[in-house]
Amino acid sequence: MIQVLIRTLIFGALTFIIMKMYRGKSWARIALIILLGGIGTLSLVIDPIKWLLEGNSLGTMFDEVELIGH
Repeated sequence: MIQVLIRTLIFGALTFIIMKMYRGKSWARIALIILLGGIGTLSLVIDPIKWLLEGNSLGTMFDEVELIGH
């Protein structure tokens, strides 16, 4: 339930910023670049970094990968 609330707040803030950008506010473009580009990319790399910090290795990951069709 908390995740739904957090996502709702984030989407609401993004909608507000998008509307400001549509109305010509230049700060909104920078805010979207930072939020969607920077934080969005960071959210994609946090889990793999945590996985590596837990002692896992890339070699182990590649050993467990299976090819499709084999």
